Amino acid sequence: MRELNETLEQRVQAETRERLQIWNVSQDLLVIAGLDGTYLSVNPAWTATLGWSEADLLGQIVPMAAAPGRIGKERAAELDHLASGHKTLRF
Repeated sequence: MRELNETLEQRVQAETRERLQIWNVSQDLLVIAGLDGTYLSVNPAWTATLGWSEADLLGQIVPMAAAPGRIGKERAAELDHLASGHKTLRF
């Protein structure tokens, strides 16, 4: 059991490092936002691409989330999907 635990811990650490590396080197603008639409985390591409620092963005409201009446039904359904705890690759 101890060996299994150590193996699992090593796998989790390796996957965490890999995801962090992807987050840091991606040229795509990646963001983690709360259900209320506030930026919780942004990757370095925001600064490289737009010149906006993480400090400039954290706590700000995602513009689309600020005006829910202006988004389409499909996008609203996707937000509901996320709010219920499901994952998405679209947004």
